[in-house]
Amino acid sequence: MWDNIASLGELVLKAPEHELIAAAEHCTSEQVAHIKKAALSVWRPGVNRDVDFCGERCEVWAVGQGRDVDIKTPSGARLIVKLGNLRPWLGI
Repeated sequence: MWDNIASLGELVLKAPEHELIAAAEHCTSEQVAHIKKAALSVWRPGVNRDVDFCGERCEVWAVGQGRDVDIKTPSGARLIVKLGNLRPWLGI
């Protein structure tokens, strides 16, 4: 599954965060980057899903028809950001 980016991405997105953290402890930085790339390749933002924005865990509040996403930061601020600036939150 490691070489099939789409399958790996689906598996990563379905895995509980604590399992990903435990698995990533034994990975090199290159392997973690590969895992994140696989997850990003199949990820689509949705409401009430956590995202990584500038290294912080944020919550999606609304997804527009364009490329704008309304998020809530840990400090409570609500921002409208471009989809390209978001990544799926994996905890790793």
